[in-house]
Amino acid sequence: MKAKGYFSWPVLILILSSLPVSGEEKPQEEKESPVSFGISGFVKSDYWIDSRSVVSAREGLFLLFPDRKIPDIHGQDLNGDPSFNFSAITSRIAGRISGPDAFGARTSGMIEADFSGVTNADINGFRLRHAFLKLEWENWDLLLGQWWHPMFGVDVVPTVISLNTGAPFQPFIRNPQATLTYHRGKSRTLFSMIGQRDNASDGPFGVPLNIFATG
Repeated sequence: MKAKGYFSWPVLILILSSLPVSGEEKPQEEKESPVSFGISGFVKSDYWIDSRSVVSAREGLFLLFPDRKIPDIHGQDLNGDPSFNFSAITSRIAGRISGPDAFGARTSGMIEADFSGVTNADINGFRLRHAFLKLEWENWDLLLGQWWHPMFGVDVVPTVISLNTGAPFQPFIRNPQATLTYHRGKSRTLFSMIGQRDNASDGPFGVPLNIFATG
């Protein structure tokens, strides 16, 4: 018997906005100030139909792959039923700031959040995505804060229908870090120290079974 195929139909509604801090006219000397701040974000609603059960996160919004086929006593696939869902939890808000030069470098920063929560039990929870300070010299950049994992290729993110951005093959995760980047021409070399935050590893042996034991 040939296994049932899988497909997913998302419909995206995207509203982009960029708001200045103030609409008032400023004196000429203030306009030349290198300090600026802007707010941006979007309202997004996803609608999708899965032709069968899938392995996913965030109520099916973050899709990884179709679930395995499990036949019942009549040979019918227990994971073969379709489902429909929709969600607006990936709506996002961000603030970006550029400041005066410091230590001979251009300075900038960003903070960004959405409503998809930290875990599946935290759906609709306000979640920090990115928050960092960046110093940029001619051939060096220093990033301090939370940003994409160093192995996440920001410049080559695959364009896919699902929210997963190529996971599980792409390391779709953000980490607190201190990353120093040397760039010359088209090549870049990264030196990074990272920590674990939202999806911390339990280690090669998992969580000990007696972790909550007493006495």
